[in-house]
Amino acid sequence: ATSLGEIDLDILEQAVRGPNQEFARRYPGEAAARQPVHTVYGGAQLFRADAARKLGDVALRALEDYAPDAGTLGRALGIADHPALDAIHARMRGKLEREPVEDLRIDFEDGYGNRPDADEDGHAAAVAESLATGMNDGTLPPFVGIRITPLNDVLRARSVRTLDIVLSSLVRRTGALPPNFVVTVPKITI
Repeated sequence: ATSLGEIDLDILEQAVRGPNQEFARRYPGEAAARQPVHTVYGGAQLFRADAARKLGDVALRALEDYAPDAGTLGRALGIADHPALDAIHARMRGKLEREPVEDLRIDFEDGYGNRPDADEDGHAAAVAESLATGMNDGTLPPFVGIRITPLNDVLRARSVRTLDIVLSSLVRRTGALPPNFVVTVPKITI
């Protein structure tokens, strides 16, 4: 038995209907557009315009060293009898050659650490310059962005300053942000 009657349930349903519909209107869900299947986070101090290609080259060397052929790959993954093993190996190699990183997040948070303001300002400017170079040279992955530090009381000013330096410098240099650019704000609690 329940303690709520039909009228009580109707009142509750009516109370949440409006907010639920507003939420659904504002946040309609996943877009039908392409979504990356993985995101690579790397420290901002290390980011260069060709970072995705360099990561791909390291992965290709690892594939060559540890799974140079379909049979070796199949044994390593426990799928040695898979009927499409040759195609899997070829597609893996092709993906690493063509687009090894789908989404690269330039990290000013966990992958970066706490640094003096002058250092972070310099890295933020260098990130903007490298993003501009990558846009110009066509070396950025299809999705790219930055992760700032949390917007809490302690780090908010630093976070906003880094975001401002990256975005302002980049737009000043290129007139635009890269396609599919994302700003990740970590550790949101309120």
